[in-house]
Amino acid sequence: MTQKALSLLDHNNKEGFFLMVEGSKVDWAAHANDPVGMATEMLAFDKAVKVALDFAQKDKNTAIIILSDHGNSGMSIGLQRLKKYDKASEKELFGHLTSIQKTAEGMAQLLNQTQREQAQELFEQYAQISLDQEDLEALFHCKSYKNSPIPLEERKGISTEKGLYSQDLSSVICAIYKKYLPFGFTTHGHTGEEVLLASYHPENHRPTGMVLNTEINEYLCRLWGLENRLPQLTDEAYAPHSKVFANYTTSIKGESNKIPQYLEVKLTKKKKLRIYPFTPNMEVGTDKEFQQGTAKKFRAPNNAVVDKTETFYLNNRILQIISAR
Repeated sequence: MTQKALSLLDHNNKEGFFLMVEGSKVDWAAHANDPVGMATEMLAFDKAVKVALDFAQKDKNTAIIILSDHGNSGMSIGLQRLKKYDKASEKELFGHLTSIQKTAEGMAQLLNQTQREQAQELFEQYAQISLDQEDLEALFHCKSYKNSPIPLEERKGISTEKGLYSQDLSSVICAIYKKYLPFGFTTHGHTGEEVLLASYHPENHRPTGMVLNTEINEYLCRLWGLENRLPQLTDEAYAPHSKVFANYTTSIKGESNKIPQYLEVKLTKKKKLRIYPFTPNMEVGTDKEFQQGTAKKFRAPNNAVVDKTETFYLNNRILQIISAR
């Protein structure tokens, strides 16, 4: 995906480009305390970084910043039950982890697709784990395990002191993995430690040392020659719809607690504007034209973005674009 994105953006683009690549699933794996998912997602991210770095070194006009937005899960290497952990070998610490072939999510999919009699075999084959009675009981009491021999209404589906019982199958598998691996976790949430910062610049003008997140923003602005201009550009490209359409009646269409279908603006007595989330797509027409699929289509200069309060953030030139056409 990174290679394709770079290829598309670099093609005949004399003004340059900005690309953000997020290894988002490592965050989900950390929230779940899935050490297998965390390790494999970081390895996948590392491959994406190499693609970007190879491009930048060849291009000789591209800078790269690599960092995370926060820590997560408080993972530690070594546990009290791992005796002499400070003298443990690489194999003792990481050998079992590297032999596991399925993340918790992947193992959950396999378990739900396979007869329960094969559950033990699946764990031995893909995770080198021989399930004990406690593990099997936690598995069978999980409400999302489709092949449990225990009727759904009789399953406990609650946490025990050791955290094995759960309603979610992936969570049960994460707990089983943690039971047999030498890693600890302090939380399922975010943590406050300093995070990694790595960077590349063709002339080695890089941020180093302890850097605040706001300073990264300032560094990127300097690279683009946008010092002190970013707030102005943000106001232009992502103004709240209440400001853009202050003199119009607006309504959000769609189910509550879900991404809205569209923002509707009443332009005249009959004519309406519909703006679709996370795209630049807009349509103008009457109710009849929308029903017939004949409403006029427009594209904004940038995507509309929606937040959790159902506020659309839009380019403030939308009304000018529509009236000009």
